[in-house]
Amino acid sequence: MTSTLSFDVYGFKFQINSGDFDLNLLNIKKEFQFFAVDRLNNPADLDVKLMKFTDRSHAGIHLFKTRMCSVYQLSFSKREYFYRTEDGNKAYLTDQFDSGKRIGILNTDSLELASDILYFYLNSTVGEYLDSIGLMRIHAFSYSINEETGLIYGRPGTGKSTIALKYLESSDAHIYSDEITLLNLKDKCLYPFPLRMATHDPVLDNLDQKFNYFFKTKYLLEIPPERIAKKSELKSIRLLSAKEIPLSKTGFLIEIIAGTGLIQMTEFLLRFNNWLTLFKILINRLRLALFLSTYPITNFEKDRQR
Repeated sequence: MTSTLSFDVYGFKFQINSGDFDLNLLNIKKEFQFFAVDRLNNPADLDVKLMKFTDRSHAGIHLFKTRMCSVYQLSFSKREYFYRTEDGNKAYLTDQFDSGKRIGILNTDSLELASDILYFYLNSTVGEYLDSIGLMRIHAFSYSINEETGLIYGRPGTGKSTIALKYLESSDAHIYSDEITLLNLKDKCLYPFPLRMATHDPVLDNLDQKFNYFFKTKYLLEIPPERIAKKSELKSIRLLSAKEIPLSKTGFLIEIIAGTGLIQMTEFLLRFNNWLTLFKILINRLRLALFLSTYPITNFEKDRQR
């Protein structure tokens, strides 16, 4: 019997189907729980089929190999990604367009590996849509507390999630995201994108322990529904420094343009018209950087010392 998970992310509708696996066991269900719907009112923009692994030879042209996967071009509108983990698990992801609709077919024997691949695949595909409607993504922690709506930006590994956990301990704080902040340039508002918070420390019991196969172990914590922030206008931007080296305003804006911390590698791999699409994304990130430059940008460490 086929089971289905359906989601609607600000108008982008996708669903995951499987006759081989119990989709309720997928971690990705928890990741996108905020956007889950019982059923889709309109056809999905993206259909993903999860199937048992079947070994096969590659019929396409090998393009390149990355840390995560080998990429094969099967046709102009079809690509295949072959994943092999250090412990021997394998998976194939076929990404294609069919009659204007996007279809993903994932073959695997490991639900854990499937969850990890889907995390990158769905974030990338959803992210392309969000860019197209003006919901710009920033790799930052964002919050609302005492009528103050702000974001804290830092390079990967600077402790954004640790700060997010401290804010979560405060009864006054509400959270948009600890990882991917959504900012609408038209209304200047932050929008919630509450994927699970990831931390290196087991701060609570009964947390899922595997963040993904490819980027080390982390612990995952769901943001309680009552603590998810509502849409509100951005008021402040603070930079989280790495060690004693402060991040300058110019450096911050350059990193915004580059999309530092977002899943850029995966996004590049999943483009069929790569250069045109990436050019559009670059233009959007330039617009985002120019918009953010109009805000006062302060250093988080200095603010905390006051």
